[in-house]
Amino acid sequence: MGISCRIVSAMTDRPTTRTLLTIAAALLLWASAFAGIRAGLVLPGSGTSGYGPGELALLRFGTASLVLAVYALASRMRLPDARDIPAIVGAGLLGISIYHVALNFGEMTVSAGAAALLISASPVFTALMSMVLLKERLSRWGWIGVLVSFAGVVLITLGEGGNLEIETGAILVLIASITTSTYFIVSKPLLRRYSALEFTSYAIWAGTVPMLVFAPGLVAQIPDASASATLAGVYLGVFPGATAYVLWSSALSKMPASLLSTFLYFQPVNATVIAWFWLGEVPGVLSIVGGAIALAGVVIVNTKGVPSRGPLASTDDSVAILPADTSDLTIESARDLFRDYHDWLGDVVCSRTMTQEIESLPEPYAGSGGRLLLAKDGSGAVMGCIGIRPLEGPACEIKRLYVRPEHRGSGVGRMLAIEALETARQLGYMEARLTTLPESMPGALATYRSIGFVEVDPFYDHSHVDPDTEMIFMSVDLTSATQEPL
Repeated sequence: MGISCRIVSAMTDRPTTRTLLTIAAALLLWASAFAGIRAGLVLPGSGTSGYGPGELALLRFGTASLVLAVYALASRMRLPDARDIPAIVGAGLLGISIYHVALNFGEMTVSAGAAALLISASPVFTALMSMVLLKERLSRWGWIGVLVSFAGVVLITLGEGGNLEIETGAILVLIASITTSTYFIVSKPLLRRYSALEFTSYAIWAGTVPMLVFAPGLVAQIPDASASATLAGVYLGVFPGATAYVLWSSALSKMPASLLSTFLYFQPVNATVIAWFWLGEVPGVLSIVGGAIALAGVVIVNTKGVPSRGPLASTDDSVAILPADTSDLTIESARDLFRDYHDWLGDVVCSRTMTQEIESLPEPYAGSGGRLLLAKDGSGAVMGCIGIRPLEGPACEIKRLYVRPEHRGSGVGRMLAIEALETARQLGYMEARLTTLPESMPGALATYRSIGFVEVDPFYDHSHVDPDTEMIFMSVDLTSATQEPL
């Protein structure tokens, strides 16, 4: 079998078809939320029986929390690592508590379409914060696209109300726009350690707790609220709440926050159309023209917004995953990685066992049934590794996934794991197994789970590991697992 080399990005710059479908589903559900919120609220002069802004937010995310809790219990979802709890709580407060309470109070006086327009300012905030905090970059065309879309938002706003007068409701919706941008930035590093479903569950639970201050009012309003208002609240919880947030987190784990956020410019168009049919809020001609301009900006950002790079540009954002050859230089690079891996683990694994494995490289990852994969950046520096070795029958073992500290958080570990599974399929294996240490490697465990691995009974003796150390055995069916899970 020939040696193959795959040049990939540490993070997907331009989304795959599957990711685009995920984004589209999330946006449609979120767009329906603007009309759903107004359907569930008690609006001034409407004469309908609904809920107050805070009470509707609690009904929505109380429902979402319940749905996610049922799934978590059924699937035995793990608890978050203690070190991540402050960031998760912060994400929940920003993206759930503050965002939705501010949006609901803002929509008391702002139309569904106008609210979606103001929220669409968030890509600008996200792009700026991503540049500073996440070191993500948009090209000059990318920023032009952002400004074009924002100009479209301004036109739709003029079409909605005829002027740009700042009212209290608009300020609250703008606050919601800023907090949701911050939520995306805070979420990004956490989605490298947790699956989209896990992180979304944690964030929604954390964000729902502060809303319990509205619980007395909600209990008092339920008997008098119309059935349509209550159903709107439940709908908001199950679909724009739980489902859409999981879908968006999945997309966010696969592409830059600055690029993903530009898809929010679709929201004014989606929300205005839905509000037209659901609430009878007919858009004006200026709003329609503004919507077309906003969408044109999204196209610009997603076709020309990412800085161009050659197949091996001299930047750490370009990564090559390739099999290690048998040259002395390559094997010595692999030995250095294995030594770093051993030093990082400390006394967890027997030093004699690791020393023997290091000295015997490229065995046991050589031959027709094994492979040692290395990740290299655009300058050729080795970033990480992963090994595949025969186990028994049609099963192989995935071992020694390691990424050097300076390259962690860029998605290289996930890329190595996915490439290892694909290589194992090419080698003819039907099952891949591995062992991991949940206390030392929570990020690796999250990655394994996200690409299809499940826990199984121990499949070999592990006496070489400290007996006080918890070890998890995992397996994935290569005949049915997908290369890039949702």
